[in-house]
Amino acid sequence: MRNIPHIGALAIVVWYLMIPPLAQPQVSFNHWQVIESFDNVDQCEQERKDFKTHPPEAPLDLNHQYEIDEWYQRVELAICLSAADPFLNRK
Repeated sequence: MRNIPHIGALAIVVWYLMIPPLAQPQVSFNHWQVIESFDNVDQCEQERKDFKTHPPEAPLDLNHQYEIDEWYQRVELAICLSAADPFLNRK
């Protein structure tokens, strides 16, 4: 019989680039919006820096200046969080 290595120990960890919900940056992370997912933290952190340096346009459904300003404030609060982080699953 061939000796097959045990691959169960290999863990794939997904990283999320996330921003808080509109007008509620203090809520738990499970309420934050996932912008994109990544295979490793380095990719996520690079995208977070790019995201903050060159933020995407505010969504078209935001039609008041205070909503647009708030969108850019949310972008400034962007974080990278592991899918395995226990804070992501808190209520």
